[in-house]
Amino acid sequence: MIPIAIVTQKKDGRPAYLYFKTDSNTIQFDIYRSGSRRSVAYVLDVYNKARELLTWAMSKSIISPNIGSLLRAFDLPEIRSDVQILDVGIPTIQSLDTTEKDAKLCEDLSNRIQNLQYSPYQLILGRAQNAYYGLEKSKLKLNYATVEPKWSLETFSGRSKSLEFNVQGWSYPDKIYQESIPYNCALLHFDWICADFRAASILSQDNNLIESFKHSDPYSYLSLCLSGDKETLRDEAKLLLLKTVNSLDHDNEYVKTAYPQMCNWLCDLLNNIRSTGKSYNIVGRQFRLSTERNEKSLLNAVLQGSVASAMQSVIWKIRQVYPNNIVCDIHDGLVLAVEKDPKRIQRIIDDVSEIFSRPFFGIIQNDPFFPFRISLGEFWKQWNVIKEVRLK
Repeated sequence: MIPIAIVTQKKDGRPAYLYFKTDSNTIQFDIYRSGSRRSVAYVLDVYNKARELLTWAMSKSIISPNIGSLLRAFDLPEIRSDVQILDVGIPTIQSLDTTEKDAKLCEDLSNRIQNLQYSPYQLILGRAQNAYYGLEKSKLKLNYATVEPKWSLETFSGRSKSLEFNVQGWSYPDKIYQESIPYNCALLHFDWICADFRAASILSQDNNLIESFKHSDPYSYLSLCLSGDKETLRDEAKLLLLKTVNSLDHDNEYVKTAYPQMCNWLCDLLNNIRSTGKSYNIVGRQFRLSTERNEKSLLNAVLQGSVASAMQSVIWKIRQVYPNNIVCDIHDGLVLAVEKDPKRIQRIIDDVSEIFSRPFFGIIQNDPFFPFRISLGEFWKQWNVIKEVRLK
């Protein structure tokens, strides 16, 4: 049995109850209750014992309903890179009224977790939760001021969301960089080219869509089919392609002429969603129809969720090599701060390019190549493209 740690929290985020189960033992900690008359010393003693137990477990394999919430609740050190982490994506349990109810709920949940069939995305998600927690602990500098973004992966597609200080939405030409990097630094921006449609090309195996990444991009190729010139109607082609895919219009004659296999895949995907109420991204993450999520949402989740899993995998891998350089991810791109040393910049470009181009290396078979651009600049979002790496 792989150790399972389940933490319940109060609404204010404080840990309330820990349930820890291995093949030989089950341990329960009642850490904090509102209205408790226990002394502060007692609560801290139990809290420290829980942290010690969890820290021991982190040296082994572990499954958690939500690694990120567990780390935050107990302020644990980062899990080491050689640990098998599985995050089953279940939100942190809000504490119930009694210890007995909590224990029963955790018991039922632990049994369900043990019986789950694990997909690559759960390994990616667990590692990513740990990586984003590390980004929180390392903090950022905005010019000379310290800012502390909080990171959440609890979005439908899995894309990261920066809370409190919204570094992803920052738009002014200021300097944002890691606290451990000097102010006089450069910003490297790695950005996948049409990442959603690269995911679509992989899932649909559309030959024309795949070929478009070798010479230009899906929009330029569609423009070439429409006008005989890949740039003349590029904006119109981009709008048409996005509208077609986002509306599940697999019978659009223009798009079907350019990308027939993708349109067939869209048709099959729509039929599967209607029959099962589910869709899956490239690494097996499941999305379900609900009152809040319709068929279009599930298609969007397949594409955006595939890119989200790719970014989660990349950030974890890059943090193993450059733990003090990552600033954040922005949609399909990743920003790193680096000292203004040409040799250092080139070394980081070479190392990160290898990871960024194959986000699923070692995770799924036939790991696909993702084309990307590299940009360099000094101020936030004021970087210039220095290199494009295309599909060969």
